[in-house]
Amino acid sequence: MAVALLALAPAGLAFAQEPPAAPGIGGAQTPTPGGTQLGRTTTAPPPPAEPGLEVRQFQDWVVRCGQPAEGAPQACEMVQQRLDEQGQTVLAIAVGKVPNTNDPGMLIILPLGIWLPPGVVLQVDGGEEVPARIERCERRGCQVELLLEPNILTLLRSGREANVLFQIYDETGEPTVVGVPFSLLGFTAALNEIMA
Repeated sequence: MAVALLALAPAGLAFAQEPPAAPGIGGAQTPTPGGTQLGRTTTAPPPPAEPGLEVRQFQDWVVRCGQPAEGAPQACEMVQQRLDEQGQTVLAIAVGKVPNTNDPGMLIILPLGIWLPPGVVLQVDGGEEVPARIERCERRGCQVELLLEPNILTLLRSGREANVLFQIYDETGEPTVVGVPFSLLGFTAALNEIMA
């Protein structure tokens, strides 16, 4: 799925980075609950308005509409960033329209240094798990693209909080599941706005 999400995002998206620990030996397994939370995270405040960009707040989600390039049609996306205790971004999420489908797409950007083979798991309110593959890692972080099919949308619309679970190596070289929560307050209203 080629998703052109975060096309409107500021270029200065920076993540808190920790150098990855040395890899251990073992098979890749999908991250499962029971890992540690990434400390306390908070929702980032809405970004300052940029020229030509309309920004609206829907509880914990921000809808941004504008032209990603001159002559391009207007695009809208809903975004949320999670900050750690030092104010560094540890998770960025964007949801927007995907060409050639009625289902929206979600782009999740995680910090570099995570263990790639297991991928990630999206879990809503501690319930059903939705596995997703890490598509690629670039300077701004590791990217996960997920098509939000009706069953996933139902979970997100009815939830209060979701977790993105992934694996890192701890100080001893053992794989550890880490979860970064994000709020679903305002998700449905923001989604209705961008899909209209």
